[in-house]
Amino acid sequence: MGVTSPDPGRQLPNLAGFGNALDRLRAQTGHAITFFWPQQVTFPMGVALAPETGRPYDPLAASAGTATQASASATCAAFFKAINRGGASNADISSPIGHLDLTRCFLNLDATDGALVEGLASAWAGVPFGGYGSAATTFSFHGTLWKIYAIKDDEILGTYRRTLVYAAAEGSSLPEGIGP
Repeated sequence: MGVTSPDPGRQLPNLAGFGNALDRLRAQTGHAITFFWPQQVTFPMGVALAPETGRPYDPLAASAGTATQASASATCAAFFKAINRGGASNADISSPIGHLDLTRCFLNLDATDGALVEGLASAWAGVPFGGYGSAATTFSFHGTLWKIYAIKDDEILGTYRRTLVYAAAEGSSLPEGIGP
């Protein structure tokens, strides 16, 4: 039920109910997506590291072991970019909603999971983050590696928060104006 509006005869939308419905939809139809952070290399005690990069000042310093890559999974709703028929290519499929570009997608995450993907949280579902303090750079979805090119927080009138992750399939070009 919506909140009563100051304008008689008009009700404000039930944003909490809208948010709950989106969360249920993500839980029921979402996909388990594995996110990856850049590999973290460790160095022996006593090796001076540059604070900006975390790499040794001495380029010949040997690492203390193998580089490890942090990863964690979250349930996300995945969406592909719809295109017009004139822009169809071999990477597209026809679906009941039209043609879809299978080289571009965006994910809808819960705001808590989104904070970790953005590098703002220290732990996610009990999985230690590793203190990298950086955003995830890639994720795996249906056997394809996707390169993240934007992470955006989204809020609806201060009631419902989510995070949107925009990505391009590995090997495909990034959208115009994105990247180096």
